[in-house]
Amino acid sequence: TATPLARDAGIVITGDEGTRGYFFVPSSLTELPDSAPLPTDLEARFQVLASGLPSLELRVKDGVMPAALYKFAIVAHNPVSAAIAAGHWTFSSYHDVLLYPNSTTVDSGVVVEGFLINPGMLHASFHQLDEVQRAETGRDDTPRQPNNVVVKFALDKKATADGELLIQAPRGFEFEADCLHSVETSLAYVLGSRPSPPAWAPAPAPLPLPCDEEAWPDKQFGLICGVCKVLVSRLNSYYLTCNGYCSAIGRRCTGAWEEKED
Repeated sequence: TATPLARDAGIVITGDEGTRGYFFVPSSLTELPDSAPLPTDLEARFQVLASGLPSLELRVKDGVMPAALYKFAIVAHNPVSAAIAAGHWTFSSYHDVLLYPNSTTVDSGVVVEGFLINPGMLHASFHQLDEVQRAETGRDDTPRQPNNVVVKFALDKKATADGELLIQAPRGFEFEADCLHSVETSLAYVLGSRPSPPAWAPAPAPLPLPCDEEAWPDKQFGLICGVCKVLVSRLNSYYLTCNGYCSAIGRRCTGAWEEKED
């Protein structure tokens, strides 16, 4: 921020049409080590605007947010479908975040480019060796021992341009800095005397993300009715249907009910 922010002022991060479908989890906001200290009373809130675009609001409740460089991480769920172009996000500060978008600005907005949402692979997994294959290929899964990673994957379409295959291992694993010289595609070398891998099965359907009802927008009276169930305040005026609300937060409607006596 270029200007200190006082009570009820804050930062609003709003996406354009290319960001439609993103969903942030405000409770996951975490200050990064090289950031100026965030106010201890900073309140994060996610909402889907009347335009259908995502918005993340950071409000100073009672203290002061000095002019400084702040860095934070926050969990965000990607849209449910791929995007052919990256969306853009506008970072602006306002005198009263609670009145956004009708509040006056403090600092001029900065627009930054997001990233593409790529289609998922048809299949990706590690091939599990049986006991015979492990013995013949000298497999040793004890700590600090080198091993080959046996990978199989299938793309949803033919690759027509240069690109990269990224494999990210859990913390503690190490890859050689230049691993191309050790890439081996010979089945006999990788799998021993039993080189025929089992037939591929269709990739299993992804497990649904656990519900974070506290982070869902537009809850009437903040009411959570059960697992993955909330009372929606703008259902009739904006979302219109259960499907409309659930799709706005990247989920699928499986049931809808009407409350009794408001």
